[in-house]
Order: sequence, then structure tokens, then C-alpha cells
Amino acid sequence: MKTFFRLSWVLSLLIVFSSCDEDFSEIGTDLIGGGNFETNKEVFEVYSYNRSVNSVRTDRLPVYQLGTFNNNVFGRSSASIVSQVTLSTGNPFFGRIRQEVEDANAADSDPLTIEENEEVTRVFLNIPFFTENTVLNDRDGDGVIDRLDVDPDDPESDSDNDGLTDIEETRLGTNPLDPDTDGDGIGDADDNNTPVNSFARRFQLDSIYGNMESTFNIRVDQLTFFLRDLDPNNNFETPQEYFSDMDFSAFQGANVFDGSYQISDEEVLFFNEDDPNTDEDESQTVRARLGPRLRIELDPQFFQENLIDMEGTTQLDNNNNFREFLRGFIISTYGHSDDLLMLFDFSGASIDVRYDFDAVDTKGTADPGDDEIVRETDASFVLNLAGNVINLFDNEPFMVDSSQESSRIYLKGGPGNYAEIRLFDNEGTVNLEEVRANNWLINEANLVFNVDRTTIENAGGIPEPFRLYLYNLDDNRVLLDYQFDLTQDQNPVTSRTTYGGILERADDGDGLRYKIRLTEHINNVLRKDSTNVALGLAVTSNINVPTLSTAKRDNEELLLPQSSFINPFGTVLFGSKVESPEDEDKKLKLEIYYTEPK
Repeated sequence: MKTFFRLSWVLSLLIVFSSCDEDFSEIGTDLIGGGNFETNKEVFEVYSYNRSVNSVRTDRLPVYQLGTFNNNVFGRSSASIVSQVTLSTGNPFFGRIRQEVEDANAADSDPLTIEENEEVTRVFLNIPFFTENTVLNDRDGDGVIDRLDVDPDDPESDSDNDGLTDIEETRLGTNPLDPDTDGDGIGDADDNNTPVNSFARRFQLDSIYGNMESTFNIRVDQLTFFLRDLDPNNNFETPQEYFSDMDFSAFQGANVFDGSYQISDEEVLFFNEDDPNTDEDESQTVRARLGPRLRIELDPQFFQENLIDMEGTTQLDNNNNFREFLRGFIISTYGHSDDLLMLFDFSGASIDVRYDFDAVDTKGTADPGDDEIVRETDASFVLNLAGNVINLFDNEPFMVDSSQESSRIYLKGGPGNYAEIRLFDNEGTVNLEEVRANNWLINEANLVFNVDRTTIENAGGIPEPFRLYLYNLDDNRVLLDYQFDLTQDQNPVTSRTTYGGILERADDGDGLRYKIRLTEHINNVLRKDSTNVALGLAVTSNINVPTLSTAKRDNEELLLPQSSFINPFGTVLFGSKVESPEDEDKKLKLEIYYTEPK
């Protein structure tokens, strides 16, 4: 790590020196180190304006929201999901033989071609939760995540108080959070016949906000509207865009689930069937495990009629035909006992259709006289929730949009608010040529955004975004400081820390300020006469993703950071306009540290 930071420091110097090579040449190397320079700080005016967004493009997102959340400043927001459904394999058949062979069984003499009578038994919608790295959330390495560990720093602690330490139970394969893992009435410490690792492990769920213990109702409805891939208004040459304010209420077909639900942090287990020919009870051993997920049992009759019974038809020939036939589903929630908003990576979402069918058991011989028809069970077929997936948002109206300079900056992800920032100049009030004539060498420049704690606390407090993103609003490009930041890595929390925009917190956890480094950008404006462009400020969920996507502001379409569309949080910052003298030191400012010749 020391070597990495030394290299980063050297590379940073090289970038600064190379960008200012012309300036050093003008000043002259004979002056450097001779006491002919002095370093100063100057604070310049900045001008902020609130901009509201009515809707944002929400197809092809990396993360999708479901549930409801109340922001005490910005109001309540509810999120639902509309998704197409696709076949996991094209032109599928169910059972052992294709439908056309089943249909011909009466006319042939093959005893193996029978009508299979496939029948759907159970159907499950699966949407996996994000889970945090277990190693990072188990400080003492005893197999119990810190949130559930009676002493997260001691592997010898006994979280279920059964006489075995957590680390002992992990090694033995018993549940350190249950004193009687197999529920046979004998505690784990005294039971020598507990099946090994036959319990569901618990995980630290990530990207879930609100009360995880709350109950709510989920609806899953058939979508009857066809979600096309290409835009006919652009000669079918560009993807069709779908927005967060679209209304599909007139396109709801059959309801396949409507019931109460509560999320779980436990994994889903599947056990083997017991083999009567052995002494061991195989039904106690785990066959497969699925991570924690939203898992809902859907109406089997719907999938009998719209999938299994369609075997051999053109509707199942390929996914284009199938998406035209079964157009998708609408997933929504209501009746929350408390706020709960869940974020999902929808690439893992699927529908597992289980069915039984008749089959011929040849008993391992070629003699048809020994054959018998048996009922095969637990066959399955997977449908993927893929193709066009859209997030719909229903927000309480909160629109702060003005051409006037703002005393407060309101930022919120999704169809919420962003800000326009202008440096130095507001309608010709600052002569940049005079500033440029100073011939400064810019050492560091920062924008400092102070959090308005009074407004936030008076509203009852809100979850604050971890990070803000500043970019070139005129040209929709990243800033040089973002581009040149040498602290880039895959983790959006630790990446681009020099560029900044990270929430600085007080000891009590409340947000104090955000600082964004603009050294290279200001150098270009002052030293290289670059255009003093307007800057856009928005919340972000991933600083590594500067991709812009379409949003709508009144009747105007514009481009905004897509990573702000999937961030449900917001904050209130001090703007550039001062309403009272005590706010003077908190207002938005541009700090420039520079060196100049005496």
C-alpha cells in the first residue's frame, strides 16, 4: 500500500507539472526555490439553482427498486416493477418427449410414446436480495454475522446459549443461532445425531432501507401491454425508452398473486428425497441452497394454461413469439406496516415452474411387457424476468425549480431534484480576464457544500446520500478531476476519493458537508482560457458509473447521471444566496489555493 501511495503521489505531480508546463516555463526555473513565490487562498462566489425532474428513464437499469419509503423532506415514494418474461430455452418441451410425438402416440406402435399429462404443481417468483460479504461482516470469523453475534469480537461466545461456542458449532455443522438445530428436543451440546449443515444460514442483507420486520402486501399481475424493443418514432433504429411515470393500470390482466409478505434474511433450502433402500434418512441432507430472496408462490393454473399447455405451439418457438404472447408481469406492493424499500439486481430474477408428468419406466429391460407408467415429480422449467424491465415511481409532488439563485440546494435521486452550479460569473459580474492576468499556479481548488442540518432535523431527519457527483452540464461530460483521479478502483465507496463528493459526518453520524475537488478544472478555466461551463450536481449510487440517461423536466428532455435514478435518497445543502447573516460561513463557496510570483 505504501508503494501504491508513493506511485500515486509521483503520478499526480507528473500530471500537474505536465498540465502547467507552459506556465513554469514562463515564470522561469531560476525563481523556484529562491523565495520569490507565495501561497495564498482566495474564495470566489458560486451561483446555485434548483432544477426539478418530472420523470427519468428507468429501463435497462443496473438496480431496480420495489416498495415504499417516506422521506421527511421530499415526501413518500413508492416503486413498482414492470418486466417482460423470456424462455430460458427456445422451443422447449416438457417431460421427456416433444408434444408432436405425444400427439402421434395413438398411431405408432412405440410403447414409450405416451401422453405425458404434464400438470403444474407449484410456481415461484424469485428475486434475489443483495447480500454483504460475509467475511467482512463476521469480525471474529466464528460463522455468525456481527449483527446476530452476542459478542462479534469473540469467536468463543455462545450466541444461542446452548453450551457450545459459536466457532465450535460452525465446525460441527450445527446452527450457532439455534440451541436445538434439528428440533428433536435434544440440545445441540447433547445431541450426537444432528444432521450436519442442514439449517438455513442467515445473511446480512444489503440495499434494503426501512424496517426489515415490516409486513406488506405484494401483487403480481399479468401485463397485457407489449413492450417493444425499438422506437418507431426513430425509424426503429434506437431502443425504445420507458419512463418512471408511465401508467400501465389499464393493461393489467390476470392476477397471479395478492397476499401478505415479510422478507427473510435466511437462505432457501432444498432437501433430498429419502431412499427407502438405505438406512440413512436422505431427507435430512441438503440438495441445494439459494441465497435470501423475495420468493412468492404464484397461481399454478395460470402457468398451466399459458406455458405447459402451449407446448408445441408457435408461441413457444422463440422468445420473440413468447414475449408477444405472454407480455410480462407488474410487481407492486401496498399496505406497508412500516417503510420498506428493496433494491434488486434484476438479472437474477426468474419464475420457477414445477410440474409432474407421466413417464414410462422400462425397469432397465428391453421387454415392453415389463414397462409401467409412473408419475415423475419435481420437474421444472425456468422463465427469466428479462428483456424490457421498467421501474415505476409514484412520488408525492416536491418540485423546487427556479431561475432565481437559491439559498438552499435540494437534491434527490430518481424523479427528484438536481442543481445547476455556475462558477465565478453570474451574468457578467466577474471579469475572468482580470483573474487570469494574476498568473496563478493553482495548487488546489474545492467546492464545499455544507449540509443544512436545521432543515433536515426540523423535518424529522432523512437518510442522506453517501456521495454526490459533479459534472460538465453544458457538454454532458466528466470533469478532468474525475478523469485524472488515481484512486480509481472497483469499489464505489473507496474509488475516486481525491475527486471526493463523499459525505463528511460528525461524531453522531449526522452529515456535515461534501467537498469536491476541482483543481484541474479550475486550472483549465484560469490558466488555459477554457470555457467556464455550467456544472451539474446530483446524488449518485455509484461514482464509477458516469453514464448519462434521459430525463424529463416539464416538456424538456435532458441528460442526467443514470446512477442518480437508482438512488432513493436526498439532502438539503446551503446554496449561494444568503438569507441571514449566520448562514454566511455556510454558504456554497469555491476555495482556490494558489501560488504566485512576488
